[in-house]
Amino acid sequence: MSSQEKPKIPFPPADTSPLENINYISLPDDIERQIGNFEIDTSIPLPVEMPRGSEQLLESLSWEMIVAAMLKLFAYQPEHPHIDYFRRFIEEIQPNIVAEMMHTGIIKAKNQEFELAEEIFRSLVNFAPHQESTFVNLALVMEDKAKQHHQRSETNAEEKCIELAFEAYKRGSLFHPEAPDLHFSAGYFFLQQGNIPKTKEHFTTFLENSSGEEEKEQQVRKVLNEIDSKSQDDIVFNEAFDYIKMGQEERGIESIRYYLERNPEVWNGWFLLGWGLRKSGKYSEAKEAFQKTLELHDSHPDTLNELAICNLELEEYKDAEHYLEKALHLEPDNTKIISNMGILALKKGDLQLAKRFFLTVLELDPDDPLAPRYIDKIDRES
Repeated sequence: MSSQEKPKIPFPPADTSPLENINYISLPDDIERQIGNFEIDTSIPLPVEMPRGSEQLLESLSWEMIVAAMLKLFAYQPEHPHIDYFRRFIEEIQPNIVAEMMHTGIIKAKNQEFELAEEIFRSLVNFAPHQESTFVNLALVMEDKAKQHHQRSETNAEEKCIELAFEAYKRGSLFHPEAPDLHFSAGYFFLQQGNIPKTKEHFTTFLENSSGEEEKEQQVRKVLNEIDSKSQDDIVFNEAFDYIKMGQEERGIESIRYYLERNPEVWNGWFLLGWGLRKSGKYSEAKEAFQKTLELHDSHPDTLNELAICNLELEEYKDAEHYLEKALHLEPDNTKIISNMGILALKKGDLQLAKRFFLTVLELDPDDPLAPRYIDKIDRES
């Protein structure tokens, strides 16, 4: 399916804070060196999870505790210099660890304990990337987390989870280019995201490699037939969306302009054009596209917010405030809008008002990545 090389690290972490309580111990030189077929290297310190100063824990230290710490490293520090040694260590101490963790991760996900499930499958992807199910399960957990965030109107967290699910399917496809289950799940993921080319790519690969899964094959053929029955304009629109979302703004802008030549009254076509232009830094052109969007579909919060971003970049602060206030009236808990109100206050020099907006963002979404940075900046400048 892809000619790209497999990444050195199957799934890189974005956060290493869960490793704060990982400490390393050295084994005595006179310890038994042989565990089954595995020979211990006493020059390599072994990880164990314990709060600093908890020396009493060492008295009850077990191989299982060391294995648990090693698995955490696979989840959050897979580039560790001794990671291959840890893998061999785990395989000898707990040879059934993959099946056991897979079972536990699935149960945690079903119980909506998504943080634990994510950690388990992050660990498994890096520990056993040869198993396609590790990538599929990680992606499915991120999809479920995204749905939960959507229900709570936690937009930033939802988008982050969708990106991680996309990354899991992308990397899984590199490790398992012909794995039918992975491509089946990936196809439905991209269908939900409105990414028609990727949907067709994964479903086609599924059909090429499926063997005897008649029910799934019928489902996939039905979806592909429905896609093929849609107009070429719909495909062009989705291609444009995909290009812009994945950072290929110029190709997306070209596609959506082609679409708008034949569909000039479709408001979300103008919105997509404005989004692509705004992402590529063409704020004046983007502003015109968003204004056209409002003519066709008045009082849409996302359009008002995007238009305000253009005004901010163009230093048209009065207009930015006007559009942000309208958007906030429509969606008072939208953290993207509130955050932009904070940025506007910063640009106008009102640090305390800006800080109140960013604190409100954190109240609504404690995981928001930008608000703490702005608050720190304001505190330094105050």
